[in-house]
Amino acid sequence: MNTVKLGPYNIQVERQLLDDKTYGSYEGFPDSLIIVDARLEGKAMVLTFIHEIIEAIIDMYDIPLGETHVRILELTVGRFVEDNPELVRGWLEVLSGS
Repeated sequence: MNTVKLGPYNIQVERQLLDDKTYGSYEGFPDSLIIVDARLEGKAMVLTFIHEIIEAIIDMYDIPLGETHVRILELTVGRFVEDNPELVRGWLEVLSGS
């Protein structure tokens, strides 16, 4: 995956080796970039990606949320998707017109 579409924007996505305390990062407009640590796999990678997407949304709409709020949303959204896969698949079918 090289880019993701978020609203009207295309955001570049890269996997890079980051320092041991950083799982991912988001760099804002105009050249938006999400970086996820290349060592992350599975659930840690997915949650980090969700975290950075939330950071991008906050930046796009100038929403006054801090890192603690982002972390809560990351874990809650991730758990919701994990706990409700059939519902999420159904929504995806509806949204994609399948």
